Amino acid sequence: MPSRTLRTIRLVAFALVFTVAGYTASTWLNRTLAPAPTPDPAGEPVAAATVLPTFTLHDLAGAPRSIDEFTGAPLLINFWATWCAPCLREMPMFETVWQERGGDRRLQIVGIAIDRPDDIAPWVEQTGVTYPILQGRADAMEAAGRFGPAFAGLPFTIFITGDRQILLMHSGELTRERLDEILGIVDDVTSGHLSVAAARAQLQPQ
Repeated sequence: MPSRTLRTIRLVAFALVFTVAGYTASTWLNRTLAPAPTPDPAGEPVAAATVLPTFTLHDLAGAPRSIDEFTGAPLLINFWATWCAPCLREMPMFETVWQERGGDRRLQIVGIAIDRPDDIAPWVEQTGVTYPILQGRADAMEAAGRFGPAFAGLPFTIFITGDRQILLMHSGELTRERLDEILGIVDDVTSGHLSVAAARAQLQPQ
């Protein structure tokens, strides 16, 4: 067999090996980040949460913080990780919204990192994110799982009213246009111009 043909075959085989390896790694990560909903004692899958569940995680200083501390105003919770590229693209956008709305309590934002503490703090410092960050690994995964089957991977963002009613749970990257649309509906609920049920109906994918 000519040496040029042999080199071509080897290159194609090498590329195929890396393609299969990449697909396998991606599949493993997705399964790791999106565990099946935990069955209840009767053996049924956990239903989607409609009210903010209570959980406690540690902040960047290592202090335990209950999510209840951040209620009383509309709340955006964003689950993320340092190795999640869409998560990292979203966070500067959330910081901009935090600067626009967080000061007067029109919106509370809490980021929850499913990652190692040593990886989280340097990235937060580098990017200048100032909204509260909680962290954890198995416990943060468990917190995300409490929202039910809507947790299908990272990023995972939840929009909640001041009285703990969940309006929307979104898996995947958000654009600023979509974020503004959602927050406009959150504002309408807060002002009393829209009911929770009507807001949920409007926020469902068409």
